[in-house]
Amino acid sequence: MLIASFLLGLALLQSLSPIFQNHSRTLNKLFNIIVALPFGLTISSVLYFFATIVNIPLFITLIIEATIITVLYLAIGQKKYKPSPHTANQSSKTKIYLNITQIILILFGITLAVTATWQFSQRNPYGKWDAWDMWNHKARILFYQGNSPIQRIATETSHPDYPLFQPIIIAQLWLSNNQINTLTPQLLGPTFLGLTALLIAISLALLRTPFIATASTLLLFASPHFISRAASQYADNTVALYMSFALLATLLSLKNPQLLILSGLATGGAMWTKNEGILFAIGLSLAIALITFSHNPFKQAVKNLAAYFIGLAPFLLCILMLRFGYNTQNDLTANPDLKHVFDISRHQAIWRIIPTVLKQIAPLYIWYILGLLIITNLLPWRKQQWAERTICIVPLVIMLIGFYVSYLLTPHELSWHLANSSDRLLVQLWPMIIIAVAIFIQLPLQPLINPQP
Repeated sequence: MLIASFLLGLALLQSLSPIFQNHSRTLNKLFNIIVALPFGLTISSVLYFFATIVNIPLFITLIIEATIITVLYLAIGQKKYKPSPHTANQSSKTKIYLNITQIILILFGITLAVTATWQFSQRNPYGKWDAWDMWNHKARILFYQGNSPIQRIATETSHPDYPLFQPIIIAQLWLSNNQINTLTPQLLGPTFLGLTALLIAISLALLRTPFIATASTLLLFASPHFISRAASQYADNTVALYMSFALLATLLSLKNPQLLILSGLATGGAMWTKNEGILFAIGLSLAIALITFSHNPFKQAVKNLAAYFIGLAPFLLCILMLRFGYNTQNDLTANPDLKHVFDISRHQAIWRIIPTVLKQIAPLYIWYILGLLIITNLLPWRKQQWAERTICIVPLVIMLIGFYVSYLLTPHELSWHLANSSDRLLVQLWPMIIIAVAIFIQLPLQPLINPQP
């Protein structure tokens, strides 16, 4: 099943033009290998969701996947690469490589973090409340199949409105082995944690410099909470991976607009993992619309935006079907009490917990350094950086506003809700915050036309 998902993701990535059009084929292959599995898993989960609704057996779903893979590879065989207008004038490839010391540091940091995550999971093999009760309970229902498993999830589980990417992947792996085990969900945390770090390292080496990429990757592991949560609340790190890739793909799309379809797929993966991904989708969609319509003629802007929503559409359809087709309700939005908005004590409670949550995620001196980097690089605000900064800032702002409003309106006891979930929300944002800081760092402007000797 994993091999099929990997090949599906790889075929999809290779069917597009090279991600880094002015860089080596080796770099493109490495990037494709890293993100192929997450992409393939999301697409596979969507196929499985629809197959489950119409009672199609798993082996038929695998045949459909194999057919899609074959068609994509046949299309790749017929495709002739033509340079993008953005890179057609570049006569040589840009060489930006991580040196051996930087590679060793990155791999050493990832190895330590993945090992620590695995040790955390061994101490608590059943995860914690969310990990076991919500995700694995739903995975068990899907594993045992029976009549209308999606309907059972909608009526017999807690938080029935939660997206089903995580339960579907676990159930598919259990079905492939024909047994339920704790190893499968335990492996998801370290896997997605390592992929997040590799993705940040390669992407920021291209978007900024190898030094910034190395520092950012190591900074990701400055948060012990980020590592431990990968073992106990593995969905938070999974949604963090998809949000990070959507952000990076959108940044890369400024030079290669074809990548907006990958941005849409990654955003859909975030939406299909947790409800917080819907907030992210709203923020990133707004940022892309702002940039696209301000930098392109109207027809080209519509075309670029359409590519993004094509990638997003399958996941949006799944969520709409789950929400309205099975009438699932979100406990936070079902009966909001708008009087809470004017309750000063609730605002005070939220603001009081912020320093505690920041210290849980990373030492305060790390936050001071991050803040100092942003402030010292804020000006001069170069026109070339407006698009990059908009992509980074708008989704973060929209998500923080959404979190704040959800706490104001929560029907649960506020202090309990803050204590049990606020740190997890910031864990989801931690990689995005690091990416945003890296993008804010000013670099010397490159000449638009290389000077002639």
